[in-house]
Amino acid sequence: MFCHHCWLFSDRTSSSYSPNWIEVNNFKKGLAKIVKHEQSVMHLNATSCFMTTKYRITKDETVISQLTSEEKKRVERNRDILKRHIDVVLYLGRQGLALRGHKECDGRDVNEGNFIELLKLLAKYDGLLNDHLNPQSANRFYLSSKIQNDFIESISKEITDTIANEMKGAKFFAIIADSTIDHTKVDEFSICLRYVLKNGQIAERFISFQQLEDSKSETMYHKILSTIQTLGLDIALCRGQAYDGASSMSGAVSGVQIRIKLDAPNAIYVHCYAHKLNLVLLNTVEAIPKPVCFLELYKTCTTSLQLVYLDCISSKTIKRSVHLSIHFL
Repeated sequence: MFCHHCWLFSDRTSSSYSPNWIEVNNFKKGLAKIVKHEQSVMHLNATSCFMTTKYRITKDETVISQLTSEEKKRVERNRDILKRHIDVVLYLGRQGLALRGHKECDGRDVNEGNFIELLKLLAKYDGLLNDHLNPQSANRFYLSSKIQNDFIESISKEITDTIANEMKGAKFFAIIADSTIDHTKVDEFSICLRYVLKNGQIAERFISFQQLEDSKSETMYHKILSTIQTLGLDIALCRGQAYDGASSMSGAVSGVQIRIKLDAPNAIYVHCYAHKLNLVLLNTVEAIPKPVCFLELYKTCTTSLQLVYLDCISSKTIKRSVHLSIHFL
């Protein structure tokens, strides 16, 4: 025979506590022992603990439930803060604005970049965000450059997945691709896809910028093919190609368009009309002396300024290196 209440909640350090069950051969004496046990202090304390625990479990007022409730509140608070951060990233991306600049300092009187400065502006009218951005707060997170990059990558993946699902519904698509050298002399390869939605509307989506290691048609072909495969699409469903007139893109022997045609025979190549218009305007301007003179002058000036800028950077780097060397010596 054992007492359920005492078995669960009795004071095991008490001298009257016994982990062994009580053997009862004479039930008349056993009844007396039960009455005596029920009147003992140890049993009364155990019964009180049992009833309190039962009430708390029924009313969901246990310590565990309270901790769980606090955890849920904390999670919901962090999610609300995260939503505000994501909205800021979406706004800056939609407006074509950089999230941060070349120099950022964590201080109240210094420009910390568009992302953090916009959050500060919103915090003036948002109590939750204001508490979150308080410099004294231990919860001032989701602000580092690494986290900002994580936001961008996550949003990019969501957008790309949405585009991929749209294209799977449309089934057929066309490829638009071109490369251009940016101000850092890096050849950037841009890829866009064009397709028709189920409602009949034409959609043209930018997919990616990729750095080109060289200007070979094989390299560009593999960039396009890997992008199509990443989206989970079948290159055989391609029905159109639009590139410029460069031999690496339009070549009938080893150009990108003929390589794509080997995978998708129905992918008709069209010389991009935007490039055609650009060539028309270029030839028109070249036939007029004054614009040619102006553009040559502009090109010379920009090249000179760029060389001066690079020279200044180089001089600063050398001076900094010399200063550090002297310092360590």
